[in-house]
Amino acid sequence: MACTLLIALCSPLPTLLCACTSKLEATVSSNADRPDRPPVARFLEALEVRRNVLISVIVGVIFTVLTFVFFVVIPGTAQQMEYLLALAFVLATTVAGSVLILLLIYQTVQLSRELQDGEPH
Repeated sequence: MACTLLIALCSPLPTLLCACTSKLEATVSSNADRPDRPPVARFLEALEVRRNVLISVIVGVIFTVLTFVFFVVIPGTAQQMEYLLALAFVLATTVAGSVLILLLIYQTVQLSRELQDGEPH
């Protein structure tokens, strides 16, 4: 029951992520030639959100695949595969989200230091 609820809650995440990145791409590309872009688009571009999302998803997937191979494939478990794949999805999204938060914090600190020094990026 709890596993089904968890899968139902987490299943829209990839769709939401794709929708957000495509909307961001459309916003940034349509406003790239105009100097008076909305502040949110400039903010997202300055934080390099697209690059950070890509890096975090790759790290999450690689970490999950390695974990899955090390704890499921090599020992040869007899558990239900659907359950383990659901857990792998949760692990991948959690790791990707955590890496994204860390990358955005790092980028924000870097930008604030550049702005304090008077050297815009």
